[in-house]
Amino acid sequence: MTGASVGNALILACGNLLSVGTGLLFLHLCRLKTIDLSERASVFQVLLLALIGANAGGLLGMVAWPKMFGGTFHEGYFYWAGTDFVNYIAFLPLLFAMPASRIELIRSLRRDLSQTKVLPAITTLLMCGLPVWTDNPNALAFPLLGLLWCAFTYSVFVTALLTLLYCLFALLQISRVFDQGAADFSGWADLMLIRVSISSIALAPIVVSAYIHSTRVQVAKLAYSANHDSLTGALSRAAFMEALQDRMQSLSDGQCVTLFLMDLDHFKNINDTHGHLAGDSAIVHFVQVVQQCLRAGDVIGRIGGEEFAVVFAEENKEDFDAPLIADRIHKTLNDLPLVLPDGKSLPFTVSIGIAECSTPGDSLEALVQQADDALYKAKAAGRDQTVLNRV
Repeated sequence: MTGASVGNALILACGNLLSVGTGLLFLHLCRLKTIDLSERASVFQVLLLALIGANAGGLLGMVAWPKMFGGTFHEGYFYWAGTDFVNYIAFLPLLFAMPASRIELIRSLRRDLSQTKVLPAITTLLMCGLPVWTDNPNALAFPLLGLLWCAFTYSVFVTALLTLLYCLFALLQISRVFDQGAADFSGWADLMLIRVSISSIALAPIVVSAYIHSTRVQVAKLAYSANHDSLTGALSRAAFMEALQDRMQSLSDGQCVTLFLMDLDHFKNINDTHGHLAGDSAIVHFVQVVQQCLRAGDVIGRIGGEEFAVVFAEENKEDFDAPLIADRIHKTLNDLPLVLPDGKSLPFTVSIGIAECSTPGDSLEALVQQADDALYKAKAAGRDQTVLNRV
């Protein structure tokens, strides 16, 4: 199939197996099942993996090259190692960045290469025409500018895919120019050096893309931590008040904004009797119960130690029954008591104050004050109660 003798074919196969096997051994020794290209140091791991695999192939090339082509040991090493290195640098980033499923792969391509985001890819394609049009291999550097733009715009996978296509194009272009004698090459060593250089330089867009993706992930994590309670996942006080303010500002005639303030009854007794871990479990359990009673668009926040708030999606004031939802929360919390690790049940109750605002332009402070007053009345009425105030 390769046009080589059986002996030479076996040598080539052994070289490939040795190179790939050494790379897999490196991953195993480093306890890496794969390399996550979303991490900042991942591209350097790919580079190290490529060097290790290529050098393993080069060692066999030192023996195979003289036998197969009559060359020297060092020629065999550099040619074999260089070829493997170029192949690894071109293909490994794409393999490690590839989505886990075909659906995710197609979704990634559609998202990144949509009509509104396709310009960087088109620009890179046009820049690839420069070395063909000028017939000058020095122009192969221009598409790298387009690839850097792609790195700022696309996911690591799409950037790696476009980089692979560029590498294949650049390597074919260099080989064509070399075969035509259009460039001043002193021999195949110069060709191999240029191929390795192009593949190494092409890593730059992937490095940039991985760094940008990692930075975006870290920023998203910080934003989530700043806006959410770490124990329950509910919105923090500041984030909840901002969401409430948005609902108030978007209020129109015929709609209402409804605010629940909820406080767990006798929560201090839970901490004192069962410990703070049980108290934390009670808080998490309560949020889960409330979320079962809410709809998409309703927002829950933790605004104090055991105090929570819910703002509901804009509703027609004639159709929305806030006390009914409060009764549902009371009933669900009663039907689903917290179960402690020792198997014992820990029932607890909640008091709820409700305030409704149906007048555009009313202040957030007035709505919160009305809900707080209603909560105080619910506590004074014996707890496990709901009181409604209207602004």
